[in-house]
Amino acid sequence: PDMQKISLTVVLLLNLVSFTLFAQRPPLDRCVRDSLLRVMPHQSQVQMADIYLELAEMIQDEMPQKSFSYLASAFKIAVAEKDNQLKARARMQMGNYFGTMRKFIQAQEHYLAAMNYYRYQHDPTGEAPALFSIGILNRNLRNTPAALSYLQRGAALVHKSGDLLTEGALLEQIGMTFQADGDHEAAYSYYNQALDVLRKAGDRKGILCVQNSIGSLYLDENKDDEALAFFSNLLLEGDTTYKDFTSVVLTRIGHI
Repeated sequence: PDMQKISLTVVLLLNLVSFTLFAQRPPLDRCVRDSLLRVMPHQSQVQMADIYLELAEMIQDEMPQKSFSYLASAFKIAVAEKDNQLKARARMQMGNYFGTMRKFIQAQEHYLAAMNYYRYQHDPTGEAPALFSIGILNRNLRNTPAALSYLQRGAALVHKSGDLLTEGALLEQIGMTFQADGDHEAAYSYYNQALDVLRKAGDRKGILCVQNSIGSLYLDENKDDEALAFFSNLLLEGDTTYKDFTSVVLTRIGHI
């Protein structure tokens, strides 16, 4: 019996030590490493790059340096495999990475490279989001002419391809860019164009977002009574299951 107690005690202590060491490792990092070790030996090079890109996006907030190392690994594979589609995807994610770090010049370099890869492949579904990202980035840098140029090119591109959802989103961003530049007449025109396109697409959430942008024009013009009536009506007609949208509208009403 004594020997059994001693053996049991040793086992419990070993389990406790193992659990402590195991718990000290960041859970996310542990999952990432285990996934790579188990899956990658059985994948092709391109599939490995796909895994790197997915992992990079998943851990970007918690482990940015590791995230970028995965992006770099994916891009190296894309170059080695001469896979332009993969190169473009890696470049887009690198642009997003630097954008979240507010390193806008580096972000734009990667977006432009992605745009060129997509254009070379005659892939408008890839090129349009790149133009979208470059346009918004330039608006953040207060470079309105460049922002409008990229956004309008993107809108024209998706109009030809029939992608109504992306076209509506781009038209709204063009309106927001004109609004930021003080041109409310042009902003209102593009918001209405966006509404027409999104109604055809049946995108209820997108429609509400554009309507919210239209209401913000009243606020910019200090038309508080009209703004209050507009947002109150929008709240009554809108789908309150869209929590982000509802909170924004309530906040605007509260400010008024």
